[in-house]
Amino acid sequence: MTDASLQRPTGVAVDKTRGKVYVADTGHTDENDHTIKVFDLQGKFLGKVGKGKGNQEGAFLFPTFLTVDPRGHLFVSDTLNSRIQEFDADGKFVQAIGKRGTAWGQFDKPKGVGVDSFGNVYAVDSGWSNVQIFNAKGQILLFFGGRGTYPGLMQNPGVLTIDKQNRIYVGDVMNHRVNMYQLVNTTAADSVVKDVPAAKAAPAKPASSAPAQ
Repeated sequence: MTDASLQRPTGVAVDKTRGKVYVADTGHTDENDHTIKVFDLQGKFLGKVGKGKGNQEGAFLFPTFLTVDPRGHLFVSDTLNSRIQEFDADGKFVQAIGKRGTAWGQFDKPKGVGVDSFGNVYAVDSGWSNVQIFNAKGQILLFFGGRGTYPGLMQNPGVLTIDKQNRIYVGDVMNHRVNMYQLVNTTAADSVVKDVPAAKAAPAKPASSAPAQ
């Protein structure tokens, strides 16, 4: 993986089972190379996922973070298109999750993305300073976070990862810390939240906040 094959890499995800490394490459503002590049574990270039720069299905505008689930499905934060895009293990478009807006299931600037053991998709929104949770069909379930400095709140969060115990770790950028949340509601996989107050919508409780060193 050299500077000859990558313009401006912003995110990496590894599919060990299938021997693939996915790299989000935003290119430059005036270039069309807004794609996900695929390499094998030895760094050999295999191809691309996505149609390049654009707002149609499968195209990207500044893709940033990405993750791979156990099926080999790839989830990409298509940040300036304000959505998460899902592709299957062969790189075929599956669905777009979310769109630009201020309502449930909509985004300002999605960044970190992860998938829990139930197949739910978590997306950090740096603009709204929260994490939204969707089921496998792309329907909004719940959210947690919100802007602030108190434990559990965030300011311009970025990266997200989820461990095997469904603990959620969020890089809370402007608070200079990493927040850890523990999933406590495991029965909401088929529910859809509509007009629920934020205090009742949070399915995860803050476990701790580790200040950045």
